[in-house]
Amino acid sequence: MSSTIPGKIISISVEEGDNVGEGDVVMILEAMKMQNEIQAPLSGTVTAINCKPGDSIEANSPLVVILPEENKTE
Repeated sequence: MSSTIPGKIISISVEEGDNVGEGDVVMILEAMKMQNEIQAPLSGTVTAINCKPGDSIEANSPLVVILPEENKTE
């Protein structure tokens, strides 16, 4: 998943291996002096985090990789 706006990562609420639900807050991004909640677009497992708090990111930068639930093998 990526952000549609540039900004600064304030906090990250998940770790690799965490399960997230669609709409769960994954991180807080500050843009234009406003804090924006970045939400998971789908349910699944976090497989990679490509940023850390304090990072400045550009629009459409890859932030977090989520493996969709339907792709998990049991």
